Amino acid sequence: MPESGTVLVITGTFDPTADLVIEELNRRAVPVFRADTAWFPSRLALAAGLDGSPSGWGGALATERRSLDLAAVRSVYYRRPT
Repeated sequence: MPESGTVLVITGTFDPTADLVIEELNRRAVPVFRADTAWFPSRLALAAGLDGSPSGWGGALATERRSLDLAAVRSVYYRRPT
């Protein structure tokens, strides 16, 4: 059974290595959400908290163009955020 969910990529805005990883994930049709912690709070919003879901917590990350339900995250690639 294939895994489902989004890979959260936390990295700097300009990271050629992460770009290659994202290209490969896209080639494999894996959803990706890229963010840099330096964008917070002006360009990246975080809302999270404990809830009654099976994982025990929920929330969202959002930029001006996209948002990500944290419950949909299947894995995190953390590489050199600024």
